[in-house]
Amino acid sequence: MFNKQSVSLFFYSVVIITVLCVYSLYYGIKSGLKCIVYMTIGCIMFLNFPIHQEEQYFMPNTSYQIEGEIIEVKETDYYKWLTLKSVKEINRNHKLKSKVQLRVPLDYNVSPCDRLKARVSCMEIEPQMNPSDLDYRLYLKGQQIAATFKIDIKLSYEVQTPWIEKLQKIIRKQLDKLFSKDKVGIMEALTLGDDTKLDKEIKNLYQATGISHVLCISGFHVGVMIGAAMILCGMVCIPYTLKQLLLIGIVIGYVMLTGGATSTVRAAIMIIISLIGKCLWQEDDGITNVAVAAVIILVMNPYQLFMVGFQLSFVAVIAVILCSNEMEKKVLYVEWKYTYWQRTLAIWSSVQLLTWPIIAYHFFEVPFTTSLLNLIIIPIFSIIIIVGWWLVLFSFMPLPVAYIGSWFIEVLLENITKVVTWATRWPLASVCTGRPSLITYILYFSIVILLGRAIWGYCKKTSFYQGLLAIGCCYSMGLCMQPKTLKITSLYVGQGDCSVIEMPGYGVFVIDGGNFGNGAVIEKYIKYLGYDEIQGMMISHSDSDHIGGLLEILALPIEIGQVFISETDASSNLQTFKLGCEKENIPIYSLSQGEQFKYGDMQFYCMAPIKNEMSEDHNNNSIVCKFTYGNFKALFTGDQSKELCEFVCKDQDAITLLKVSHHGSRTGTSKGMLLKLQPKYAMISCGMNNRYGHPHKEVIALLEAAAAEVDRTDREGAICYETDGKYIKKTSYRKDA
Repeated sequence: MFNKQSVSLFFYSVVIITVLCVYSLYYGIKSGLKCIVYMTIGCIMFLNFPIHQEEQYFMPNTSYQIEGEIIEVKETDYYKWLTLKSVKEINRNHKLKSKVQLRVPLDYNVSPCDRLKARVSCMEIEPQMNPSDLDYRLYLKGQQIAATFKIDIKLSYEVQTPWIEKLQKIIRKQLDKLFSKDKVGIMEALTLGDDTKLDKEIKNLYQATGISHVLCISGFHVGVMIGAAMILCGMVCIPYTLKQLLLIGIVIGYVMLTGGATSTVRAAIMIIISLIGKCLWQEDDGITNVAVAAVIILVMNPYQLFMVGFQLSFVAVIAVILCSNEMEKKVLYVEWKYTYWQRTLAIWSSVQLLTWPIIAYHFFEVPFTTSLLNLIIIPIFSIIIIVGWWLVLFSFMPLPVAYIGSWFIEVLLENITKVVTWATRWPLASVCTGRPSLITYILYFSIVILLGRAIWGYCKKTSFYQGLLAIGCCYSMGLCMQPKTLKITSLYVGQGDCSVIEMPGYGVFVIDGGNFGNGAVIEKYIKYLGYDEIQGMMISHSDSDHIGGLLEILALPIEIGQVFISETDASSNLQTFKLGCEKENIPIYSLSQGEQFKYGDMQFYCMAPIKNEMSEDHNNNSIVCKFTYGNFKALFTGDQSKELCEFVCKDQDAITLLKVSHHGSRTGTSKGMLLKLQPKYAMISCGMNNRYGHPHKEVIALLEAAAAEVDRTDREGAICYETDGKYIKKTSYRKDA
């Protein structure tokens, strides 16, 4: 019998074979065979990538002795994370080709290029549990990191200061002299690619408006620097070939100085190939340069293909090259004329149209009107980068020029921040797209191709309108055929509760939010679904593992319609939450037994707490809520005790879904209640390897005896129940569970 993995492999194999057959028919059998050979070589290289073997050397919760060179230090709120290369596992006397990551306390005084020898414990990397979460395992592979450790004992530490680090320290020292504390972080990011001192609010602001690429060293920075170097070299009488070699050296030195991010390496490879071509008097071909750069990067690390930085970098450059080539053709053969702004707008539009789908896939929203800022920001930051480097040079001289220039740049950066902040309030500043489906991508790129052909004169207006009409009809038919189903997703939020209900035609309703630290998890999932607001929010009770994430959501840029709380609940957490709602003008409604409300066809019934009966056990002040949608019935029990659950459910009929009380604790579920409710599905929200031992074996046995299908977030990740009111379909995110 086929499993999901074999079916997927068969499907992808059929797709690849079909594409190769079409390619062979169009370009010839020889070209098709070449393509097959290249793909085969690529697959062999991928399967033999060192990280596949080296990640198996280390077992979680096992002690090892390692030695390696620190190449990166990142500081978080609680720890420092070190990335080590040239790592030697001393016990086996084995040297790794991959890197490793090491967690150390904040007070550890470490810096790049130093060598560290330590006894460490291997940490287990938590798998991706929700569809909207970052796949951290894949991310580490993209960084070529084979294992993650935490330090136990530091055995030895050898300080090494190569010329690159000495130069970086000198530049940082001069930047500290020139710029104030809140601006030096931006200047270090612009010049050295070091965002350690970069203010988080500034970073988030630039990310929200789609201009964060100017704050990390990328192809844009390499282009600016090499452009400035070309101008300087043009002022000096140097032989042509020597000039190109000098520029190659400048590019390589700049990449080494700034850390060698993927986009920087891509730009450097393309520029170096172009410069070598000039030395050999060969014609420059942008697409060939991009292809060579991609091959070199993917040979070094094939997992870069899945990294958003790699995708955005290459797609943006391809868009620029294709648009520039088309404009050159029109100028050469059709005698079209372009002004500077027409050329700039054409290139900007091409980049946005091709990168938006990638941004939507990874971040679930795209900067729409704020992306216009790039037209102004990029030229300004080009000047800031060049002037910034000149100021560093002038700062060594006993002249006031550097300080006057730094004051000017600070004023400029301050005004840029004000403009960017103002831009976030523009209409359609960002558009929440959710993660687009395959059909959506097909329709989108059909429109882009059709639009491109119309603009460049490859199709008539009649054909363009006919194509748009056909795409519009397909989209409308898809919307009409889409069933109106209710989706209930229990997110994995560790040892806590959080359910997101997607109501047909009424947005999303959230029940509980897990512990502190899960606010961003909930926000990402809601945006993953394609929403930027929460219609309703219910807090079963105010324990941290239920209200913590919702307290954080109040501070996030997501609108909340109304909030429902237990009438008998009271705590400092709840008081803080009420104050936050009051500040944001969010209405709060207290619920007790007998009250009800509805969203369209979905009806909510509150079964507990009993009015004016506050329990000393705060868990018993939880809301017990049943909601119905057609024949579908679900019961959410918060952390109520089994005695109270049995009491409030004594007159209830059979239900479809039971959210098991108190994370599967033996104190929350009774045999009598299950006999009365007869749930078809029992959903337990609990953390992996939690210290409480939830869910308890007795509860699992009771649920299985009641013939309920038991679903657990600690094993299955996010669990989604989808129903049209009659039939129900369940999916678990962790396919390997």
